[in-house]
Amino acid sequence: MPVLVTAALITRDEEQHLPDCLASLAGVVDEIVVVDTGSLDSTPTIARAFGATVLERPWQGDFAAARNAGLDAATGEWILYIDADERLSVDGDLGAALQDPELVAGLVRFRAASAFTPYLEHRMFRNRPDIRFRGAMHETIVPDLSRVMEAEGTKAAPVPAAIEHLGYEGDQMHKHRRNLPLLEREVAEDPARTYLWYHLGVVRLALDDPSGAEEAWTRAIATSDARDQISNPALLSYVELALHRLGGGHSAADLVATLAQKRRDDPLTSWVMAGQAMHEARWHDAIALLEPLLAIDPNRVLNQELAYNRQIFDARALNALGVCRFQLGEVDEAARLFARAEASDPSNQEYRVKRELAEARAARR
Repeated sequence: MPVLVTAALITRDEEQHLPDCLASLAGVVDEIVVVDTGSLDSTPTIARAFGATVLERPWQGDFAAARNAGLDAATGEWILYIDADERLSVDGDLGAALQDPELVAGLVRFRAASAFTPYLEHRMFRNRPDIRFRGAMHETIVPDLSRVMEAEGTKAAPVPAAIEHLGYEGDQMHKHRRNLPLLEREVAEDPARTYLWYHLGVVRLALDDPSGAEEAWTRAIATSDARDQISNPALLSYVELALHRLGGGHSAADLVATLAQKRRDDPLTSWVMAGQAMHEARWHDAIALLEPLLAIDPNRVLNQELAYNRQIFDARALNALGVCRFQLGEVDEAARLFARAEASDPSNQEYRVKRELAEARAARR
């Protein structure tokens, strides 16, 4: 017996993205429910043309409330939640996977941006009134899913589906300005949620508030320290704060030492440890940390929660190795490394300049 799937979206002025999103759902979902929060363009018309049920709701500054309105109207056995700037693909028998009676949530391979590795995200779940989104910003279904799985002995598992997100490409300043007040309200209401502090730091830095960014990342780290563990959102905050310090010419030794103790095996820890070693002119130590990163194939990286910038396994690592070799006087090898970085990312003129400098230095020897 086929499994009925409802795709649930929230939209606002998405006429540019929505047609391709809805087209990607064809043949996969049985119903589309769109909650439109005040579009002034043709978004509702496009949605109806694809057969979607369109609910028009005024925007209340609460993403969870908007998503839950769509869940209330859904009639499928399963929910797929997706946004207009995302595209779905299926590479197996999704219906068979959803027939598993022990499965309450499907983990979908999600790529937030083309520059990052994918990770697994809870994008499909059973349509039940006790499973709803929480949080006005960075709304999440995970707390309800975790409660259900613990109480009933059910599970979340990967399903043969993937979602590509296009929305982080290009200028993000309008989103940062929109998100800032929402995030500040949310961290006031839920200060223990580490990811909110992490994202607030990212937004503040983008809006030219570096001290505010540092304060937010420090708060994120404090929430992790209170639990005596480094969660993935806290790891991101450690990394952002460390890289921000190192980028300003300051040491991040205290942060790096904690990461080395508690999250030593993560590639992000190796990356910031290498940065700290370079800050201290420990070039051989940095090389020992960077070379294993180059051995990682980013196409094979799939974390449960974390996305990695693909360039820490490629151009950025090559550039950092080139700097180390250059500082050690190995200018021929440095030139080769900079050339590889340039070939991987031709748009980065820094790599070209460094290659030319290393080649000129080698020619004079």
